[in-house]
Amino acid sequence: MLIVMAGLPGAGKSSVAEALARRLAAPVVSVDPIEAAMWRAGVARNQPTGLAAYVVAEAVAGGVLALGQTVIADAANAVEAAREQWRSLAVVMASRWRSSRWCVRIR
Repeated sequence: MLIVMAGLPGAGKSSVAEALARRLAAPVVSVDPIEAAMWRAGVARNQPTGLAAYVVAEAVAGGVLALGQTVIADAANAVEAAREQWRSLAVVMASRWRSSRWCVRIR
């Protein structure tokens, strides 16, 4: 199952994601630490690291889902393109697993 957090910065998404992760024993893939790791690795802050972090998060989440495990994506998802990325991943995984257990509700 793919669970996607969305909301304004500072709204508590990460706290909710972490609590849910503990309850479900599911990993959290968070965009913010991925982007911060890119900066620590020397990628300049004027580069499109935000977009790159979403792409990396999607790849990691897809790998977890491919194992048949639940994953929680933690990101602001403030733009439609970001939300569509998660919808597309859910659709791809649902077709791969041919399962009705995938519920896609990202606005």
